[in-house]
Amino acid sequence: MLDGLADDGPQPTDAELHAHYEANIKAFMTTEEVRASHILKNPQGERQKAAYDEMRDIRRQLLAGADFLEMAKQHSEKAEDSIDLGFFKQGELAPEFEAVAFSLNLNEISPIFVTQYGMHVITVTERKPATPRPFDEIREEVRQHWREQKRNDKTRELVERLKVDAKIELIDAEAEAAAAMS
Repeated sequence: MLDGLADDGPQPTDAELHAHYEANIKAFMTTEEVRASHILKNPQGERQKAAYDEMRDIRRQLLAGADFLEMAKQHSEKAEDSIDLGFFKQGELAPEFEAVAFSLNLNEISPIFVTQYGMHVITVTERKPATPRPFDEIREEVRQHWREQKRNDKTRELVERLKVDAKIELIDAEAEAAAAMS
């Protein structure tokens, strides 16, 4: 029923592949990445309130222009080499952390927020926007995407043709069960 779309079926021409790539460019993009630095406090028990107050003071100083790296070196519970987290994509860090990081503008200071690791204040220092991957590097992926789209189109067409001749009845299951018991 879905003839012509087996793995050995008709192949798209280069022009069809290029057109498919252009029409579906968002499917072939790299993932946006951000580079962030953070200040971390991971207080336990009674120290939580004091640590939160300290983070509020740190954030106030950062908003007033204090150097983020210097403040992080002085106040973060992470080693100096763990302050800059480098570039990361969504799905690589704690979801709460990513939600904040990907919502910040460059050099913006985040609110204080909590993850399973503790309290954070972060800043995004660089961004790599999502960009289209070069067609020549992903030709096979484009071909597979084209084939999948064609299969889906054929399946939708088949379903629409079957609906024309189908007799659809809505059945009240409770009423039918009650009639069967009588």
